Amino acid sequence: MQLALNEAFDRRSINLLIAISKINRIDVSGEGVLDCASLISADLVSVRLLTGTIGRAGGGPSKAIYQLALTEKGKLFMEAWQNGDQEKAVTLI
Repeated sequence: MQLALNEAFDRRSINLLIAISKINRIDVSGEGVLDCASLISADLVSVRLLTGTIGRAGGGPSKAIYQLALTEKGKLFMEAWQNGDQEKAVTLI
């Protein structure tokens, strides 16, 4: 199972997928969205622009905040992975 995942995603992407799965939703800046680009393009993670922004210390420009969450496909993938169902997980990605 790990071999199949390593073929599809780098270690950082896999760790991000696990973290999002455990936390449910995570708020990130634009850089965080880029870190999850492979998961977003695989439709395992969804991204939504939140209405608020956070200001930078010293009155610098503000940053947009995005919310990352598992898609239905992502939830099914994580379920298959946790159950050791490699065939189902691989067909989802």
